Amino acid sequence: MIDQYKLVPVEPTPEMLKAANCMIDCDPIWMARAYRAMLAAAPEAPQPAKREPLTDEEIDAVMRKALGYGLSPSRDDLDFARAIERAHGIGEQE
Repeated sequence: MIDQYKLVPVEPTPEMLKAANCMIDCDPIWMARAYRAMLAAAPEAPQPAKREPLTDEEIDAVMRKALGYGLSPSRDDLDFARAIERAHGIGEQE
C-alpha cells in the first residue's frame, strides 16, 4: 500500500504544471491522467541528513546531566546507548 503514495510539494512546480497541460474544466478522466502526470513529474522528496552516532564523551555528558552520574558511564552503559542508536538506524548495524 505504501507504493500508492508519493510525497509532493504543496504547490505544483513548473514541471508539474507543464506535465498536467490541461484546463480546469477537463473531463474527469483527463484530470485523473493530468494528476498522474503531475505526480510523475514531481521532484523526489529530499532525504534527511544521515544521523551520526554520539561520541563516548557526548554519551558521558548526557548521562551525567540526565542521571546525575558522578562517575563516567560504564562500558555496559555505553553498549546500551549504542544499542539504542542501532535500533534507530544510527551508526553501525550488527
